[in-house]
Amino acid sequence: KLVQSKTKSDMTYKQMMQRMGEAYKMMQSGIINQNKELVKIGAWMIQNHPAPKEKPWSIVKKEDIESFKKTLLAYDKLLHHSATGIEKALKYDDWLTINEKVFEMSNHCISCHSAWKNNLKGKIP
Repeated sequence: KLVQSKTKSDMTYKQMMQRMGEAYKMMQSGIINQNKELVKIGAWMIQNHPAPKEKPWSIVKKEDIESFKKTLLAYDKLLHHSATGIEKALKYDDWLTINEKVFEMSNHCISCHSAWKNNLKGKIP
């Protein structure tokens, strides 16, 4: 469901996650400089991220695949919810809410990474 809803790319899962990190950094820089365009582009990158060329769950051990799939679906929904909140707050120049939503988004990322970092097959390609 998660991968099917996205445009397939030639990026690995690791590269896609790095791109998401770049989007986050862009939004942080936009907040610090009150540059709406940087925040807008970062949110757009989150909202429109493609699917990696391989199945994202290929990075976890076989016994963890179903649980990881559920986690990815849940966190993807949370990321998009945060990005939508950022986009709405941008319309009103509400920098406190923008900052709160970007912080919320980073917490989603860190929570997922913390939960799964010890369940990977090995190094992510």
